[in-house]
Amino acid sequence: LRDAMKAATYIRSRFHGDVWVLLKNVQVSNQYQEEMYQDSREAGVNFIKYRDDLELVNDFRSFEIRGYDTQLAEAFSISQPARLVIPQAARLTPEVREFAAALGLRLVEDRYSQPDSLWVLPSETNRVGVYAVGAAKNNMIPSTLADDAYSVAGAIRLRTDSAGIPVEENIPVVDANQCVYCLTCVRVCPFGAMTKDTAERVAAVVASACKACGICVAECPAQAIEARNLEREILFAGIQTLAGAAVKEDQRIGGGDQRHGG
Repeated sequence: LRDAMKAATYIRSRFHGDVWVLLKNVQVSNQYQEEMYQDSREAGVNFIKYRDDLELVNDFRSFEIRGYDTQLAEAFSISQPARLVIPQAARLTPEVREFAAALGLRLVEDRYSQPDSLWVLPSETNRVGVYAVGAAKNNMIPSTLADDAYSVAGAIRLRTDSAGIPVEENIPVVDANQCVYCLTCVRVCPFGAMTKDTAERVAAVVASACKACGICVAECPAQAIEARNLEREILFAGIQTLAGAAVKEDQRIGGGDQRHGG
């Protein structure tokens, strides 16, 4: 949306023609985009939020775009546009998807991009030492791409030394005799570090992806997972402390808002 608004505003100011941006399932989600939207409208760009699918009518003598404007609650048509730009989503090639699968990288919509997570930085993936940069995550303007690359370079410098990337000592272990193969740990792990051993029908830990957060230990209903060098009581106490601190922070923010509103 940001790229479309910038391009539409430039075309409008450069060529002084009518410009339409046709949108379906989209909304302005932050202040920066809202300001761009207002600037584009003030520059003369027309925005149409349409319903269902667009109809493209081409009889080789004329060309027309038809649809239904949900904001005006009426049909619309655009005849003989000089240019028609239809964005397409980039997809990873089969070779790249195979490479990602070999590394155990999570893919979102056929991209390397990782889901938003409180546990990892924006450029980190679910595998330690593997980062997603630039177009591997999203479409970026050059300045943002450069900032992204610098941040990853800094992260790599901090995390590596002559000895390589260390493996956490508290990586959990699974008791095969106690595991009931419910795979709760696989579903809750934010790093994709839990997998399943289909031959033995037990959960298994991917050591290179594990960040020793302890979620699998806390969520295992059979108590079949233990964190090495970290007793279960200490782990639960730490989780309860963090949860209590989060509740107090929410109450403080909520109380502050109420005082401000009064």
